[in-house]
Amino acid sequence: MTYKSKQQVKNNIKPNRKELAFLELSYNRFYDLFEKLESNKNNLSSEKKFSLLKNIFQIYNECLRYEPIQYFLKVLEIQRPPGENVSLKYFKVIRHIFVHFPFFDKWNDVYFNRNLIIWSNANSQIDKFLLDNEGKDEFKWRIWDRSKKEMVYGYCVKFPKDYSKDAKIFLKDLIDEDKGIEISLLIIKKVLESQVESIK
Repeated sequence: MTYKSKQQVKNNIKPNRKELAFLELSYNRFYDLFEKLESNKNNLSSEKKFSLLKNIFQIYNECLRYEPIQYFLKVLEIQRPPGENVSLKYFKVIRHIFVHFPFFDKWNDVYFNRNLIIWSNANSQIDKFLLDNEGKDEFKWRIWDRSKKEMVYGYCVKFPKDYSKDAKIFLKDLIDEDKGIEISLLIIKKVLESQVESIK
């Protein structure tokens, strides 16, 4: 696999030696887990799918520390249509729950409320997003799958109605397991592959 701006001999060009060592492990592990989840999704239990996705989110969360990925996400926020921004922010909610609330074993068990979201950060961007979109109509979007070179349709998410009232909100009531896993994988893959020139 080759990465963009790959001149790791000099420490001031991305990726440097340390970053390259981390990225190679991270990307290889991501593709292993991605393939395992994608190729067996109809045969895996909800618990196994959830466990694999949790591991993928952990890898992605660490990769977010890589400065070029941060830059790519900032450019997306500025240059992409508003609808795509909503989908990325919604994805952030799912990522936040997976990474910071390790209490659940399967998608249909996952829930949150406002107190959980802001328990350690009263100025949470996720809290603001959920408050701003509370009770809005369901949101539909499509996403470009780079590997298949096709537009993937059929994504629909709902916004919580009583978030500000600290109601218990189940993730399954906002987006179902299969679509939630699918959109999470597509977005993570899109972000990670923004830094890849070629895959062997």
